[in-house]
Amino acid sequence: MKLQDIQQDMFIKAGELVSLEQVELIYGSPIYDHEFEDLNDCLRRFQINTSVRMRHFLSQTAHVS
Repeated sequence: MKLQDIQQDMFIKAGELVSLEQVELIYGSPIYDHEFEDLNDCLRRFQINTSVRMRHFLSQTAHVS
């Protein structure tokens, strides 16, 4: 399943670039609220705000984690 397809199926709250459900699906396990907030802060801070940038960043961090 592509991230784009996931985005269409899940609600993203204002200020979030990815939803908690998306992140947990990508990483394959639940994450803590503070980790989720840190992730969205990082995405905004480093302008990882396009679908291509998010796919690359999230896939890399999921692989390394």
